[in-house]
Amino acid sequence: ALFAWVTVLYTGRADAALRFWGHGEPDDRLAVFVRWGADCREQGMVRAYFGMLAALASGAQASVCAHEFMSGGGAGGHRQTVNQAPLCSWQALFGALDFYAGHLRPGEPDPLAAPPPEIPDAEVALLRAFLRLCRSVVQHSVVARTAIYDSTELGAMTTMFALLACVVPVALKAALLDTVAAFGALDNDVLANSGAQADSVRRAVDEMARRIWAQLEQSQMLPTAGDGARALAVGRGSSGARGGIAYELEEVEAAAETYPETRAFVRLVAALIHVPADAVGVTAEAASAASASASVPADLGSAYRVPGVGPYVSFVLDSVLLKAEQRAYRVPDEKWRGYALALDVVERSLSTLDLSMFVGTHATVTSDALRELATHPGFEVAVRVLCGSRLLDALLRVLDAGVDAVNAGAAAASAVLPALRILLRVLHVQTAVLRGAVPALAEADSLGFALNLPRSLTTLEQLLLSRRESVVQIAALVGAVDPHVSLAAVRIVHILADSTVFNGVDDRVTRGALTLNRMVSMIDGSTDSVRILHAFITSLEAEGGDDVEGDESDDDSAAALRVAVVDLLLANIVSSKPAPTIAHYLLGFSVSRPAADDLPDPAQRATVLHTVLDLLRGDSLLARQPRLAERCYHLVHRLCADPVTSDVALRYLRARETFVSTQLRAVPAAITTDRPRATSAELHARAWLWRTAALELHSLVLQDSRPRAKLIAEWLVADAAQTDDADVFTSRPSAFLDAQMHLLALFSGVRQAYRDAMATLQHQRREAEADSADADAMDAEDIVKSDDVATAEDAALLGVDISS
Repeated sequence: ALFAWVTVLYTGRADAALRFWGHGEPDDRLAVFVRWGADCREQGMVRAYFGMLAALASGAQASVCAHEFMSGGGAGGHRQTVNQAPLCSWQALFGALDFYAGHLRPGEPDPLAAPPPEIPDAEVALLRAFLRLCRSVVQHSVVARTAIYDSTELGAMTTMFALLACVVPVALKAALLDTVAAFGALDNDVLANSGAQADSVRRAVDEMARRIWAQLEQSQMLPTAGDGARALAVGRGSSGARGGIAYELEEVEAAAETYPETRAFVRLVAALIHVPADAVGVTAEAASAASASASVPADLGSAYRVPGVGPYVSFVLDSVLLKAEQRAYRVPDEKWRGYALALDVVERSLSTLDLSMFVGTHATVTSDALRELATHPGFEVAVRVLCGSRLLDALLRVLDAGVDAVNAGAAAASAVLPALRILLRVLHVQTAVLRGAVPALAEADSLGFALNLPRSLTTLEQLLLSRRESVVQIAALVGAVDPHVSLAAVRIVHILADSTVFNGVDDRVTRGALTLNRMVSMIDGSTDSVRILHAFITSLEAEGGDDVEGDESDDDSAAALRVAVVDLLLANIVSSKPAPTIAHYLLGFSVSRPAADDLPDPAQRATVLHTVLDLLRGDSLLARQPRLAERCYHLVHRLCADPVTSDVALRYLRARETFVSTQLRAVPAAITTDRPRATSAELHARAWLWRTAALELHSLVLQDSRPRAKLIAEWLVADAAQTDDADVFTSRPSAFLDAQMHLLALFSGVRQAYRDAMATLQHQRREAEADSADADAMDAEDIVKSDDVATAEDAALLGVDISS
């Protein structure tokens, strides 16, 4: 019980248990306690003790201490002889595994032979606890991982694969597979703790994963040799492997209605597919930066089959993902855990699909590159989705779990996010696949194997057009409390709304003299229309941090979600898209007469426009989230300038919000931030506000509404230091000429902010140059020339030409 209590206290707390290992703030009593536990011999206590050590080994430093402890046989670093093989040592663990592998090794079938021996249940539980300790150590320490993996004395990987080929309990096989996966996994925390050695650590783990792939292929745990056929049918699935893990899934686990070994095997496949750092995420930039995984050998099994890791991913697709609904489950949540794991493999496969050869270049693609593309599992996934196969149906079925299940934290929530990311990734790469990869492969004649592609491939938008309920479900997921789910849903809706397929007219629906586009028709005609509108409002109201601290494509904050929502609105208020679009619908414009009917009162019906104006009415938006503020001001200007919405928007802003006058008074003249990105956003925000003010003045003059126009003009030419509301047009002429007008104060603040930002950029650039090269080696002419070029580059980064 004491061991179990310590386990609960320290599980998941990185390097919190260093005192137990004699580091940090040493406590000899705790170190003695750990050494004392190594002398336990009762199986229940030993199992609990190993569980405690696994918890204490969490963290970069603690895992190294645990490795030294186990390497010394539990003697605190005083190594004992191998012949003694103390119980608390790596030698004991892998020695026990090797013992059972030798005694349980399958031989020639003999009907007269006695039944094969079995490992006692208590021994199985003990081995699983030992393996959990091993996983904890190798997961957090690459040094320990390499030492154990490369040790010929331990023979860790050979021993575990040998035991996997034996008839042992499913739970033990699952533990073995998870331990193998820990050796090949690329953990982000490990990379973060490696500092300057991160690149070398990544290369070492990539190489280890490639070797594990080779051992997995050699073990034939998933039979891939087959009949040696040299043909590849992309996008059509497979008949399924026979024997090995496939047999145990269908005959053992399915009968027991629980699938621990299969889930562990799927985790192993996912762990061995390392995603390059620049391809992580669901932005278009991440999709274009995708490159082949360094951990996946393209020539795996090339001696006797079509090369690559395709059979393993196909097993995950055909036997796990696509059959998930057909299987019985003792625990219903296990189905969703299987979905989430399988979708992780699918997402990783897509994230390592390199299609750069078909983007923005006309270079000749080599046959080797085409061969690797055809056998890449990500290409298989993309083709399956774009031909409308059962894989697309499975992805949409996961989304049918709904936003309520996601917000309630149900088991289905773990599968919804990867399903959205897969659809989003396919939307990003489909053009390169359909227009570049597929035609190039169809014309290739030197792949080394026969290639069969589906006869019909089309865009994902076209496939979703006939699945209206799924589109509505995606839009409803904008209301998820998880900002990552909500952000992925917003970006999918954005891409769909941009497509000609969803932006076209829905012939089945007519409202008055106007027809609705398909996206508006789907949402407005659904029972979830009010809920979807509220979801977008809630997304904008969500509190977010500073939106310029990190990279522009950072998806980890709620601020990115708010920016994505406003970007969706901006992209759909353009002359090339006939009104009403999804933006008009969300902003509250009339669906039947968007250019005539007044906007609703917020007390009657809340809209996204009301939320945008509430954000701008606050005092801190421009200072805390300048990127969002810039887009909000841009949206207001777009509404005031667009021929369809101009009259309605200006009338509403003038009558109910007094928007222009209020905002001109609220926005400070000085820009005080010292960050160039924030300065750029604030400069553009002010520019959009001034353009809106110019439109308002122009409109008021045309309408002969001189009192309202005079109110704005008086403030613009008033003394910036003046605190009262005196009429400047009736003041003394000398006072008017001597004053610094608000208008001039605004331009003065902009110019000073621009200069400060340029100086900051030049200082940062020179510091970077000093770190990478000796600045003194440059002569004066080169310095002047480089400064001129850098100044132009800095101005381009700010996106502002102050001289104009």
